[in-house]
Amino acid sequence: METIGWRYATRDVDAVHELWARAVSAAIANRPITYSRWVSGVELVISTINGGDGFHIDTAAWRSLDSDLAGDFASFMSARSYYECGGLISAFIVGKERNQPSPAFFDWATAVGVTRSLPDSDTRLAFWIKQMDVVHRHYASLANDSGQRSQPERKAQR
Repeated sequence: METIGWRYATRDVDAVHELWARAVSAAIANRPITYSRWVSGVELVISTINGGDGFHIDTAAWRSLDSDLAGDFASFMSARSYYECGGLISAFIVGKERNQPSPAFFDWATAVGVTRSLPDSDTRLAFWIKQMDVVHRHYASLANDSGQRSQPERKAQR
């Protein structure tokens, strides 16, 4: 995962911070959050988009770029959670129609070597449940131990 080049997430530390907090809150509560709710109201400021001016994802009319942005931020955060606890925090970010992660979640997990193969829906479901369990246990125990949620370091640049 160290060689992944994120296109957007490393350019907006404030958005990473807010999206991370929302994902961790979902993990602690052990309740998935929809992609739309996860990104709703979060201002993104990325120099290569919209002339560097802040913008929001229009959750009523997702564009290809919006999906790319959400996927980039979700995978960036999952790389961090994988190093912290061996689980992918983006397991808690789901589509509202199916109430499951997008197919890209499973494709990414396979591509970066978190799992070998997810050939059918039963295998994907078992993998997803395991990821949620690992992540929930880790962040819930941190919250219980310290009374605080884990926060990402503010190293990313705009």
